Amino acid sequence: MLFNGLTVFAGRPKVGKSWFTLQLALAVSHGNRFLGQLDVLRPGKVVYVALEESQSRTSGRMRKLQPTEDALLHNIAMVYSLSPFAQGGQEQLDKLLSEQSPNLVIIDTFLALVGNGGAKRDVMRAEYAEIDALRRMAVKHDVAILLVHHLRKATVGDSSVLDSVAGSTGVTAAADAIWGMKREDAGVASLEVVGRECEEQSIALRFLQGDSAGWEFMGSGEQVRDSKDEAEIMTLLVNEGALSVNRVATLLRMNANRARSVMYGMAERGFILRQQRGTYCVNPQSLAEEDR
Repeated sequence: MLFNGLTVFAGRPKVGKSWFTLQLALAVSHGNRFLGQLDVLRPGKVVYVALEESQSRTSGRMRKLQPTEDALLHNIAMVYSLSPFAQGGQEQLDKLLSEQSPNLVIIDTFLALVGNGGAKRDVMRAEYAEIDALRRMAVKHDVAILLVHHLRKATVGDSSVLDSVAGSTGVTAAADAIWGMKREDAGVASLEVVGRECEEQSIALRFLQGDSAGWEFMGSGEQVRDSKDEAEIMTLLVNEGALSVNRVATLLRMNANRARSVMYGMAERGFILRQQRGTYCVNPQSLAEEDR
């Protein structure tokens, strides 16, 4: 999922990107499974450039993710200050990677790294050049760079990750891969992955609260969406009785083709029954099994 080169990791503010990247840093630095499920094939040193985080906030989150004495120091180099990219920051970062020889670099965020840049600049060309410079730096140092960025507010629900990334097309054009984190429900998010080296995929995540806060792996995004839609359809049929596909789609404000596909799968597995005149009802046997 994460290869050497430049990956842009985008999500709306407060979606949980910082928790996610800290978990990734800890997994790579310790060689543990990421999110408890995904193998880390190249464990090693991590350089974490936190340009929008205070040290106290990072420390507090890390102690929740791994409440041990070495949680802040083991194989992770934290950097809280860097000059704007075009004003010496590129050279500073290049020198840092030469000194540290990391396997993973996390930069939070792209906007904090590049700074204002001036009102007269050609935005698309400038963003492409900045992203491409980071990509070439990743190639030079044989490292994976994860660059935290934002999703557009107006397009957060779009199916295309590439269309949702904030900024011009220069951001996505120069990157090797794009990760888009989108909130699906309370405490649940999907991670859409698109890249040159990896297969397009969707991963579902759940955020845990309390002393052991952080993201956990739920399954593929499609599996989670299917489960959610099936639960809504089952509840509707229990409350309303037999309904047609079109009526279910209307009441749940669901695409009719999507409703037809989900209900066909539910009927195939015996959760619901197809009646005459094209209506569906709940299979009484499935309800009895739930009550056991």
